[in-house]
Amino acid sequence: MRQILRWGVSLWAASVVIVSSVSVWDRAVASGTMLVFFSQTDRNYQVYLADMGLYTSYSIGYYPNIQGLPAWSPDGQQIAFDMERDGNRDIYLVCAEGNPLRRLTDNSGADEHPVWSPDGQRIAFVSWRDGNSEIYVRDILTGVEQNLSRNKGVDQDPAWSPDGRQIAFSSWRNGDQDIYVLTLASQSLSNLTHFPGEDTEPTWSPDGHQLAFTSERDGNREVYTLDLASGRLRNLSAHHFTDQNPVWSPDGRQIAFQSWRNRNAEIFIADVNTGELVLLTDSHQSPVHPVWLPEHFNLKVVGLLLQLK
Repeated sequence: MRQILRWGVSLWAASVVIVSSVSVWDRAVASGTMLVFFSQTDRNYQVYLADMGLYTSYSIGYYPNIQGLPAWSPDGQQIAFDMERDGNRDIYLVCAEGNPLRRLTDNSGADEHPVWSPDGQRIAFVSWRDGNSEIYVRDILTGVEQNLSRNKGVDQDPAWSPDGRQIAFSSWRNGDQDIYVLTLASQSLSNLTHFPGEDTEPTWSPDGHQLAFTSERDGNREVYTLDLASGRLRNLSAHHFTDQNPVWSPDGRQIAFQSWRNRNAEIFIADVNTGELVLLTDSHQSPVHPVWLPEHFNLKVVGLLLQLK
């Protein structure tokens, strides 16, 4: 039977730090082991910062749930997110330097779920401006946008490859939800999963050799890994309750994901090689959407984000 370890201290009982001023966060932190996760309350997300090296976590404030979940730039100096203002949902940036809040998109259809390119120069996102869900890419400097998916089916969950040459996403274009990879230079598109059900939420390993994703191929939602060279599939979560939202650690050794195996949502960390699980949270507050932070990230930009209204 797979061993499940627990942190020595319940994260919800650990030290609590609430953002009170931007100056508290006006510094950069060097770390490859920091993870953010969210716990939804009635009107907000409570935001937690977990140090995987020190086995400690902190509540760092509240994030309005009218906004989409944040995406950190590769250099840790900016955060992209979607937010509804002026009657429409668009992509915004919060920046550590200069203008703290910048509107990136502005059109009549909703734009949401931004993800950064590895070089930090472009953002892929989901847009409904064409009457259905499409994958767009925007150059941050020039503002040039391109529809990459161009299909009447629902396209969502964009994820950049580590070398920036490909984007993985999920699509319903063939009547069921599969994982596709688009090569940007040639615009060639490949269906990687070919499953008559739902495959969604792709995320690349840091070396670009594997994808993790959520699949219903075993009758419930599980976290799978796919070796891109061999096509080998592996059920990493292997449980009869829902497992979803996988994200790779920066070193590629672990995958964080949300699981309902304890009858309420928790965040688990899986060792990719051994399959050993660590229970990161222990609560009844339904933590969601774990996010590994860049190796160097600026806490000032986190403070600015949490002060938005």
